[in-house]
Amino acid sequence: MPSIEHPNILFCLFDSLKATDSGLPESIGSLPTLAKIFSNGTVFARSYTPCPESSPARASLFTGLDPSVHGLWTNGVTLSSNEHTCAQRLAQAGYS
Repeated sequence: MPSIEHPNILFCLFDSLKATDSGLPESIGSLPTLAKIFSNGTVFARSYTPCPESSPARASLFTGLDPSVHGLWTNGVTLSSNEHTCAQRLAQAGYS
């Protein structure tokens, strides 16, 4: 069976940072590895959250579902094992 090539994916998520704390793009020159990723990748400069609390917002990002659908409504609540995350779907597609 021929191997299927997958593009590399590096997903960086910075939680609870102000835009000025990210180091992008003003101080990117002092971070050469991040500067290289920044210049060759995709950066989402504007983002919106479905929930102001971290865990439900991350669960929505990873499942593609609204908090009212995935059920993780506040920090400290566990995501149901019935929900599938993007990492699980990437693993099914052959990523490790």
